[in-house]
Amino acid sequence: MRKFLTLMVVLIVVAFTSISTFAQLELPEPAPDAAFVRIAHLSSDTPPMKAFVNGTATISGLQFGSVTRWLDMAPGTYEFALGTKSDPAAAEVPAFSLDLAPGSFTTLAAIGSADALQGVVIPEDFSRISTGQARATVVNAINGAPVNFSVGGGSFEYVNFPGAVASADGWAAGEVAPGAGVAVIGFGSGATLVEDADREIAANHNYLVAAIGTSDSPRLVVVDTDQAEFSTPNFAEGEARVRVAHFSAATAPLQIFKDGVVILSGLRYGSVTRFLPFQPGTYEIAVGPNSKIANALVGPVNLTFEDGGFYTLAVIDDGNEGVDWVVLNDNTAVDEGAAVTVYHGIVGGPTIDVWAGDVKLVEGLAPAGSFQLPAGGFNDGVSEVSAAAGAVTVSVTSAFAASPENALLSHDVEFADGGYYLIAVVGTPDEPRLVVQHVDPAVDLED
Repeated sequence: MRKFLTLMVVLIVVAFTSISTFAQLELPEPAPDAAFVRIAHLSSDTPPMKAFVNGTATISGLQFGSVTRWLDMAPGTYEFALGTKSDPAAAEVPAFSLDLAPGSFTTLAAIGSADALQGVVIPEDFSRISTGQARATVVNAINGAPVNFSVGGGSFEYVNFPGAVASADGWAAGEVAPGAGVAVIGFGSGATLVEDADREIAANHNYLVAAIGTSDSPRLVVVDTDQAEFSTPNFAEGEARVRVAHFSAATAPLQIFKDGVVILSGLRYGSVTRFLPFQPGTYEIAVGPNSKIANALVGPVNLTFEDGGFYTLAVIDDGNEGVDWVVLNDNTAVDEGAAVTVYHGIVGGPTIDVWAGDVKLVEGLAPAGSFQLPAGGFNDGVSEVSAAAGAVTVSVTSAFAASPENALLSHDVEFADGGYYLIAVVGTPDEPRLVVQHVDPAVDLED
């Protein structure tokens, strides 16, 4: 009996020590410039794991299929290792350095078999989610064929196991519409491999969705984080504001690099990020299909952002089956009504008029890089105008139309006094698309 009681006391002490360790790592109120990290054990045949930070075991006993809470850490460079033994030098995922920026969220996932374990670094996007949307990061940790993910009202196609092909990093991310159900679907067969039909995907939540296990015995891990509990403050103190728009119809979701570090991930065609504050200066910017900057589609190039400037980096088709980008200086200064930036990005598209109700905002706007009619002259596809406050239908018609009746595209918009709007005509001549983005400076530009 005494041995049993002694064992209970030891277990209680060990449990208390583990809780205390977590409490020290994940404070109720993290520092304003904290970085956040969590560890995911996604290897089906690997025993419980330890996570080492700078040679010290920070997490231990992490079971297959488990994901830790977000742990806050001071920004800086750390050495991480993941293994099953107490000696960090014997870790199956050897020590590697990772730079943690202020406000960053990073998932470190152990993926693969016990004899071929790999650590996958997944930069997560915890910036403000578009109104009424959710955001998901999906991970394929099943060594085999690529899979598709269905998450609420959205989907992610052809997600490969990490390293299955040269460009595969094993994950994808982006905003999705809320809805019911999460499923992993065979890419070629279309068969549902595993699902949680009752899982509700809620607006303003971030989700980590991982397909784990084996092809014969797949499992699903879903981790839900409410942005009301964990949202990223904006830590930059500069006065330049930068956002990224994905307007290239044939291009996969994009990762955005700033000075070699992924700052946004999973940006899908037709999406526009919120404005991010940058300290004024010159930065090396690149965009690519995955987290490897060597695979960048555009860049790295140096871009300079000035005090008080508002910039949109629009990733567009270059008209030659490639990708390019344009830098738009957004209109944010009007005496009354709404400030509107209109962009025509359809390569080979017609010259257009853009209307707000019965009022013509822009006449004769040609695609970027073409000649604008009727006056002639080189055109960058951009026009900055103002619009009266109120609910209207924004319409796109052929150039010099007498009315908006025969609209090619339309979108209902309520222009707010003092609001900033981007109206973008994108896509292809055969499949044009109208994107309207509203920024409320009193809400969306908070640091």
